[in-house]
Amino acid sequence: MRKHSIDLLKVILVFMILTLHYNHYHIGNGFISNNTYLGLFKFFIESLFICASNVFVIIYGYNNIDKNNSLKKNIIKILKIYGVVIIYGFILSLIYYFLSNKEVSLELFETNFISRFFINNYCLIVLISPLLNKVFTKINKKIFLFIITILSLAFFIIDTFIYDLPIINAGYDIFNFIILYLIGGYIKQHNKKTSILFDFIIYIICGVILLSLFGSNYEWTYYYNNPIVIIESISLFNIFIDINIKENKFITKLSSYSLAVYVIHTMDGVLKVLYLQVFKTNIHCKDINVIWNYPLTIISIFVGCVIIEYLRRKSRDGLVLLFNNFNKFHKK
Repeated sequence: MRKHSIDLLKVILVFMILTLHYNHYHIGNGFISNNTYLGLFKFFIESLFICASNVFVIIYGYNNIDKNNSLKKNIIKILKIYGVVIIYGFILSLIYYFLSNKEVSLELFETNFISRFFINNYCLIVLISPLLNKVFTKINKKIFLFIITILSLAFFIIDTFIYDLPIINAGYDIFNFIILYLIGGYIKQHNKKTSILFDFIIYIICGVILLSLFGSNYEWTYYYNNPIVIIESISLFNIFIDINIKENKFITKLSSYSLAVYVIHTMDGVLKVLYLQVFKTNIHCKDINVIWNYPLTIISIFVGCVIIEYLRRKSRDGLVLLFNNFNKFHKK
């Protein structure tokens, strides 16, 4: 049975990621502020939204843990995901080819296809999920929880305090994605329904703790594998799991554009251009202008990406229809 509250959560998560990029030092540079209280508020928002990518993986674990998908079906899903990346990467490269030069065009295509931590790790999870499902649907609740806890703490401690391994990169790695996938599976199979108010309080407390840690200059504060960030991710997910909303076809349809919005706006050659050159976030975020610049930026990017993906899907459907009609005509 489809949980329509998860569709709503996916849409909200996209806006959270857009906000994180708005604030990011090397993207939108939205942390710049002439007012101490405004700057503090921005960091608090960062502390609340940093879990967005984690929650996407938890959602996949929750939805997929009890499915018996074949390897072939999962490979087809991976090819579809990379297909979207390749199409948009190719289009962007063509644009830069005519506006800039061949070297920049080729470099963009390679970067947009290879250096995409979320897409690459997500596809790896899709690939190995049948094995994870087979193992973790057969173990009991206590062992399941013990494994998740030990893995979470071990990888965070190794990454943060012992040795900075390239394969464990602040949660931007497959190990953290596996843990998050298993957390989603555990919630689906074993977690009892909790109070929305309780989960909301935990979520806010985690945000406050992260803000305090950042103020203490702990560089690992916003690591995706930080246990506080993971707890925050679980709390936010649980809030929406406990919400029962009626089916809304618009929200359900909009949620299906989540991946495309992420792919399009994070393309190298698009990301900084949108924030810094189109919406000039590094200029308007310093003072009261952020009140209009922030919502204008993230809503415009979201709507623009949805329109682009809508046109791509219509074009694809049109080509499929044309191909089918051609085959029917040829058979006659």
